[in-house]
Amino acid sequence: MHGDLCFSAKFGVNELRLINKGLRTVEFDDGSSITVLMPRDLFNCVMMGVYRHDIYGAMKLEDVKNGLSCEIIFGKNRNLPSDYFRGQILKNGVEAGIIEGSWLSCLDYNGRRVWSIEDSLTGKLALSKPGHDPLPTDSRHRADVIAMTKGDMMGAEDKKKIIEESQRRDRKLRTSKA
Repeated sequence: MHGDLCFSAKFGVNELRLINKGLRTVEFDDGSSITVLMPRDLFNCVMMGVYRHDIYGAMKLEDVKNGLSCEIIFGKNRNLPSDYFRGQILKNGVEAGIIEGSWLSCLDYNGRRVWSIEDSLTGKLALSKPGHDPLPTDSRHRADVIAMTKGDMMGAEDKKKIIEESQRRDRKLRTSKA
């Protein structure tokens, strides 16, 4: 994968909009490649409130060698969740299929579910395996993450609160000595 990425940022009262520019290219062993033009990002509640990231606008993909292209539109339909997308796949300029779904949970091709987060994770949090000798501070050793991987969401929340209280206490000690 290679390419360039430039973006411009627009700040609002409590939001940040990123306008992505530049193409990324993914190359395959058979010599084909797909160029990708990314959609825009919207970050809400960056200063206060519940933080939220949305993707909106068009994502364009093109495979010149195989005559394929696709334009995916994110967040356009006000009657659906903001993570919804819909796109049209073209083969040599003729419609070859429709994709739609949620970038958070599923992908349908011509009305048939081809991917879902439930199938991918099988109800468990997918974590990569620690290296040969991970540091003790590696986040995979956190008590809340361990509880979450075991499916204990309530225990994970309790352990997370303990960690956050400890961090607040440490910060207070650091700022009081400064």
